[in-house]
Amino acid sequence: MDAAAGLPEHLHGEFLQAIEEMQIKGFLQMHNKVTESCFKDCVKAFHSKNLTGEESKCINTCTAKFLAMSQRLSQRYAEVSMEQQMEMQQQGQQ
Repeated sequence: MDAAAGLPEHLHGEFLQAIEEMQIKGFLQMHNKVTESCFKDCVKAFHSKNLTGEESKCINTCTAKFLAMSQRLSQRYAEVSMEQQMEMQQQGQQ
């Protein structure tokens, strides 16, 4: 479904640019949240400029869990959206 399909041609490009900016902003917010959360959970001391093996493993695990959760949420959102679209189509056919 193209949300910009009903827009006049002169607004179509602006709409797509606004959507792209929103996506970039969302990505950066997610990146910052993961970085802050995993850093707070995993880095306990500042004895070296490098991460310890334990800290590195913790950050990798934390990041992997966050990405898995994010993917699952996206998948579930798509499932619910599909169900809602099918319900709307069925109601429209009645």
